[in-house]
Amino acid sequence: MGARRSAIPSLLPGLIVATLFGCVPTRYPSYGWHGQEPILAIYQGKTLHSELPEHIAPGSVRAAAERVLRSRGYTITTSEATEDRTRVVARPPDARLFKRVIVGSSLSRGGTRVGVTIEPGGNETTARDMLESILTLLGH
Repeated sequence: MGARRSAIPSLLPGLIVATLFGCVPTRYPSYGWHGQEPILAIYQGKTLHSELPEHIAPGSVRAAAERVLRSRGYTITTSEATEDRTRVVARPPDARLFKRVIVGSSLSRGGTRVGVTIEPGGNETTARDMLESILTLLGH
């Protein structure tokens, strides 16, 4: 009985931190296929990474990401683009969530790299769902 009492106070700080700041980002990659072709996406940390075919330009990814985010009620706070790189940052409709979504894309040797990050803490399910919606708009 005494051992249980001493274990509870030692676990309490960890539970409080986990509750306040969400889950710890994954250390090990999680793999999944998306789209009609299909396209491999790897989730690690708090970001979902994927590489799209080379005929899909970063600007197209940016436009699709903005459309997906707006359709879900997000507010686009930043949208930047060059010929070879884009970045879209959006906040959810409920400001109390203190979250943001970042969709970035850049040219690579094999195509266009895409990253979907949910901050803070990450959310693999939401990131994968957003990538799936972006691919649908791109016809993939």
